[in-house]
Amino acid sequence: MRLRVALERMAFEEGRRGNVLALLVVGIDKPAAERHRALVLHVLHELSRYLAELSICLPDVAAQCPPGTVAYASVLLSLTLLTEDGRAVPTSVREEYLERIEVLSGGELTGDSPAVTALTEQMHRTFVPDMLADAALCAGEGRAEGHPLAIAREHGLLAPDVERRIG
Repeated sequence: MRLRVALERMAFEEGRRGNVLALLVVGIDKPAAERHRALVLHVLHELSRYLAELSICLPDVAAQCPPGTVAYASVLLSLTLLTEDGRAVPTSVREEYLERIEVLSGGELTGDSPAVTALTEQMHRTFVPDMLADAALCAGEGRAEGHPLAIAREHGLLAPDVERRIG
């Protein structure tokens, strides 16, 4: 709860009330990039939300991990699926985001904390292969408009290794 309040306060102070993921794209230029920015946020939001929802299927996670840890791990995993070359979320913006979350959480949420690392790896092993297969199926059937990974692929936002795995 403390993390949520702090994130909402920070988002409000930055004029982005209610959209914590908006903190990820502070480094993207405005006018020409607004649609692109909205697309990146949509893909990140949908991937993160889906992964957080799926975490309920992991009994040990549901019983032991605080919701903030699950949400943070979901965002981290979603970021690994997207390219770092500036088309999605540049490395500098990712690093700034991670630093802000660490400060706001009082050091509880870091990308290298054992709990977050273990959860992110477990979610990746358990959910990502099926998500990639679903995205490939949607793309193959021309239904990219609904699946966040298929949308990311269509707009060149996927990390190269993820792109290869979709085929």
